[in-house]
Amino acid sequence: MITGQTLRDAILSGANNIANQRTRVDELNVFPVPDGDTGTNMSMTIGAARAELEAMPDSCTVAEASKTAASAMLRGARGNSGVITSLLFRGFSKALKDKTEASSADLAAALQQGVEAAYKAVMKPTEGTILTVSRLAAEKAAECTELDVPAMWDATLQAGQSALDDTPNLLPVLKKAGVVDAGGQGIMLIFEGMKQVFDGGEIIAGAEVAAKPKVSSEAAGKGVFADDLMKVEDIKNGYCTQFLLHKDADASVTRLRAFLESNGDSVVVIEDDDVANCHVHTSDPGMMLSEAIKYGYLTNFKIENMHEQFLARQKQAKGLEKQAEAEEKKDSEFTYAAVDPEREYGFVAVAAGEGLKAVFGDLGVDAVVSGGQTMNPSTEDILAAIQSVPAKTVLVLPNNKNIIMASEQAQKLADRKVIVLPTRTVPQGMTAMLNFDPDLKPEENAVAMMQAADRVSTGLITYAARDSEFDGKPIKKGEIMALENGKIVATGTDLVKMTYRLARSMKKKDTQFITVISGCDVSDEDVRDIVRQQQESQKLTYAQITALAAVARERGVSIASHDDDSEDKLAFMDGLEATISEFPISLDIARAARARGMHTIAGAPNVMLGHSHSGNLSAREAVQAGAIDVLCSDYYPAALLDAVSRFATSAGSTSRRRSRWSPSTRRRAAGIADEVGSIAVGKRADVLLLNKETLQPETIIIGGVKQ
Repeated sequence: MITGQTLRDAILSGANNIANQRTRVDELNVFPVPDGDTGTNMSMTIGAARAELEAMPDSCTVAEASKTAASAMLRGARGNSGVITSLLFRGFSKALKDKTEASSADLAAALQQGVEAAYKAVMKPTEGTILTVSRLAAEKAAECTELDVPAMWDATLQAGQSALDDTPNLLPVLKKAGVVDAGGQGIMLIFEGMKQVFDGGEIIAGAEVAAKPKVSSEAAGKGVFADDLMKVEDIKNGYCTQFLLHKDADASVTRLRAFLESNGDSVVVIEDDDVANCHVHTSDPGMMLSEAIKYGYLTNFKIENMHEQFLARQKQAKGLEKQAEAEEKKDSEFTYAAVDPEREYGFVAVAAGEGLKAVFGDLGVDAVVSGGQTMNPSTEDILAAIQSVPAKTVLVLPNNKNIIMASEQAQKLADRKVIVLPTRTVPQGMTAMLNFDPDLKPEENAVAMMQAADRVSTGLITYAARDSEFDGKPIKKGEIMALENGKIVATGTDLVKMTYRLARSMKKKDTQFITVISGCDVSDEDVRDIVRQQQESQKLTYAQITALAAVARERGVSIASHDDDSEDKLAFMDGLEATISEFPISLDIARAARARGMHTIAGAPNVMLGHSHSGNLSAREAVQAGAIDVLCSDYYPAALLDAVSRFATSAGSTSRRRSRWSPSTRRRAAGIADEVGSIAVGKRADVLLLNKETLQPETIIIGGVKQ
C-alpha cells in the first residue's frame, strides 16, 4: 500500500524527471507535427501541479493528492501530448476517489481508467504513440496486482519500455527519423521518476543532471528534417491552437469537439465539471475561437505557428548533421552543448600535451584543443570545442600564428558569440588568461587580455628540420636552434647551453620573471641545470649582499633569504637581520630557520604538485610537519586559493596551523605589523573573504575599504 504522501512525492518526482530531460524529449518530436515542443509541453503540464502538491500536508490521502494533481494538470495542459498526460492522471483521480491509501490493484485500475479516457478524447487514435505506450503499460499493471507496489511498478515500466522501443515499427515516420515516439518517451520519464519514490527513494531533484534516455535521441529527427522526408508545405493545418473553455451551464462539449474535428486535426478535448481543455491543429485559429466562445468564456490561449517551428527545427537539424559528419571523420572529445543563458564567458585554447592542458585548465579554460607547432588543428576541431562550451561568449586562444586563421573560420560558423584573441604563443595565452576580468564587457576583455599578451616575449628551443643558413653560418639538419620571438639567437648541439643562452638573451631591464616549459623529451635534470645556471649567473657576492641588506635596514624593508640550503647560510642571513626564509630546501633547514626566529615561506604550486620543481622540500610535507608559517603564490597566482583550501578542508588541519597562518604572522614576517594588514580599528587591511564551498569571493576589502 502507498499513502497520499507517497503518491504526492511520486508525482513531484516524475515532474522533476521530465523537466530535467525535456530538451531530449523535444529533440525526438517528429509526430504528429515536428514542432519540437513535446517534452516542454508535457513538463509544463505536470509541472502545473507542482506548487499545489508541494503545499499539501504529509497527512493527505491518495484521493486528495490525485485530485489536486489532476485538476491542476487539466487547467495547465499544453499541447497534444500534454493534454493526453493530464487525462492519464485524471484516471488516477477517478479511480482513487475516496481512498486513503492505494494498493497495486488500485494503481493498476487508475492507469487503466486514464488510458480509456485518453483514447476516448482523441478522435483518431494513432498507435505507436504515447497512447500505445500507456495502454501496454496499463495492461501489464493489471496482470501484476498480486505484487507489492514497487514490484508491480517495475513490471509496468518494463512493459512500457518495450512498447516505446517498438514505436518505430508502428509509425513509419519514427523509423525514417531513427527515433522513438516523443510522447511515449515523456510518459516513461514521468513513470520512472515516480518509481524512485515508490521504491523508497527521495524525490528526484529539479536541478539533477538526468541520465540519458534508454533509447538514444542522437538522431533527433534529422531523418525528417535534414533528409527532407517532410517539407514545411506538408503541414496543412499550421497553427497549434489551445484554450481553456469555462462552460456555460447547458454547453455541449460534444458538439464543439465535432466542430474542431471537422475543421482541423490532432483534436484532443478533456473536460471537467466546469471547464474543458481544447487542443486542435487548424489553418484558422480565429474560426475555432469564434465557435468555442458560443459555449462559454475562454482563457489560457496558446496559438503557435508550426511552420516557423518546423523551419527552426530544420535549421537546427542541418547543423546537427554537419556536426555528426565531423564527428564521423574524427572521434571528438567535445560534446555539443546549448548556450546557458546564465553563463557569460567560456574559453577555448590550443595547446599540445597533457601538462599544458592541465595548466590551461587551472587557468579557467573550458576546452583545450590538442595542437601546436607542426600539429595544427582543423577549423572543425576548433568549432567542436567552441560549441562544447555553454557560454554566451567564447574567447578562443590559438596560441600559434598558424592556427589564428582556422580559429577565425570557426568563429564564423559557431552558433554563439566568439572572440578570437590572436595569441601567437602558449605563454601569451597563459598571460592573457591571467588578465581576464569577469566584470568587463567581452570587447573590453579582449583588448586588455591582448595588451598583456603582447608584452610577453617567447623563446623556443627546437631542432632544424633541414640544412639551411643563418647569418652566413650553415645550420645542419637536427642541430638545436634557439629562437627569441621567432628569430634565431643561437645554434648548437647542447640543449642546456642553448637554453641558457636563450634565457640570457631574453632577459631585459624590465623582465620580471622567466618561465621554463619543458617537453616530454627533456629530463628533470636538464631543467634543474638550466635553472641552476641562471641562478648562479645572477648571484651577488657576500659584500654586495651585506651592503644591500644595510640599505634595506635603513629604509625599514624586511629581508628574506632565498633557497636556504645550509646552517652557514642561515647564520649569515640571520646576521643581516633577515626575518624570512623563503623556500628552505629541506625540512631540517626549515626547522632551523624557525628556531632562529625567522618566518618560513613555501610556494602554493609546490603544495598542489606535492613536490618542488627543482627537487627540494615538499611544501605539503613541511606544512603537515608544522615547519611553514606563510604560503605565497610563487610563479602561479591561481594556485594560492586552492592550496589554502586543501589544508583548510583536510582532516589533518589543526587550529595551531590555522593560527600560524593568521594575518598577524604574515604582518610580522613582512615587518608591517604596526601599520597595515590588520582588521583592527585605525589600521589598514586587505581582506578577501571566500565561500568555503565554491572558493568564490564574498567580501573584498582593500586598504580597509569594502569594495
